[in-house]
Amino acid sequence: MQTSDTLCPFCAESIKAAAIRCKHCHADLRPKGKRWLIRLAVAAAVALAAYLVFSDSEDKAETDVMADIAICQDQASAVASPMARSIIAKACRQVEEQMRQHPGDAP
Repeated sequence: MQTSDTLCPFCAESIKAAAIRCKHCHADLRPKGKRWLIRLAVAAAVALAAYLVFSDSEDKAETDVMADIAICQDQASAVASPMARSIIAKACRQVEEQMRQHPGDAP
């Protein structure tokens, strides 16, 4: 064994000290210190992206429905006729009840 040689930690054969792969067992000899950190960061980024994509659309839909209910209630109070006001208010309540019972199915 020469001075620039070392032993493979996997097969114990003599290899060059600067080798990145063992020529005998083909084991990867690169330092593994930060690999798990990189994989963790990639996994966290993918999870965050998935959360933002899927939660944003649900939150936006719920916010839109709540805004529509508020507009409906405002329009009901702006109508002069008591009968029309009660009809619009009833429709607003039905939409709100449907939203509370089945949040994903709201109009």
